[in-house]
Amino acid sequence: MKIPKSVYDILDIKEEDPSKLWLGGIHNIENISYQKLEQILAILGEEFYYDSHNNAYSIGEFLETFKNYADRTTFSGYIVSPTREDERISIDQVTTVKTDENILSLRYADELNIEDDKLHAWWD
Repeated sequence: MKIPKSVYDILDIKEEDPSKLWLGGIHNIENISYQKLEQILAILGEEFYYDSHNNAYSIGEFLETFKNYADRTTFSGYIVSPTREDERISIDQVTTVKTDENILSLRYADELNIEDDKLHAWWD
C-alpha cells in the first residue's frame, strides 16, 4: 500500500530521508487520536479498513469498537518505509477508558494493562 504524503502530514512525521534510513525500515507512531485514524482511513480507503496486525482488530473494527469513547481513545503502531515492498501502516496498540465493555472487548489482546481509569492493550 503506497502511503501518500498527506498521511505523513496527519501523523506529523517526515517521510523517510534516504540519508537517514529508519532502523529496519520501521518508524513507530504513538498516540494517534481516533479522529486522526478516521482521517487516515478516509485517505487510504477500504484496504486500510480491513488491515490488521497479527490478531489485533482491523482498523475498521478498532474504530467501530471505540466510537463511543473517541475522545478518550488513542492508537499506536508503526509505519513501514516506502523503501520496502511491504509499505504500510499497522496499528497494534490501543489506550482507552476503563469500562466493563472495553475490558471484554480487549480480553483477547496479547497484553492488557488495566489501570484505575484506563486500559492499554497491544498485540505482538
